[in-house]
Amino acid sequence: MSEEISIGELVYKAYVKNYLIAHLRYLKAVGERIGMDEALKILERVQWEAGREWFKENGSKLDLITDDAKAGVVLVRRAMKTLIPGPGVGRYQQVVEESQKRSVVRIGGWCPILEASKALNMDGGVIYMSYVKPYIEAMVKSLNPKLSLSLTKLRPKHDFYEFVIELEE
Repeated sequence: MSEEISIGELVYKAYVKNYLIAHLRYLKAVGERIGMDEALKILERVQWEAGREWFKENGSKLDLITDDAKAGVVLVRRAMKTLIPGPGVGRYQQVVEESQKRSVVRIGGWCPILEASKALNMDGGVIYMSYVKPYIEAMVKSLNPKLSLSLTKLRPKHDFYEFVIELEE
């Protein structure tokens, strides 16, 4: 049985999905002119800069006590809400490993990027890696340049996205 959602959540999800569809249509159009690899590189650069700017403006408000991999998990969980706040987004979050040197968090639930990608027959994993990863990676690197971020599991192949944050020596 499917989960019941409120009319407000239904409207919100439709709005966000359609907004992202417009972005992805633009990305496809640019990709047709300059090549999709180049268009994705530009998107990654723009998202990196946006993540860095967001952290500069808001990082001090996050009450992060340390700058290790544990703090990186807290940052990733909060960063997901800055990308697309609202009902249902990133509803499922599970920390599966947590230490100062290496932490892993899984995030699932409704994903508007995946939904918009499906609607346009685009590879959701590729879009996610270009849209979300650079944004969050810039935040993590702003917290501590010695932290690295990788996505080891992607949707739709898995039921969640898995983020690994490691403190490099």
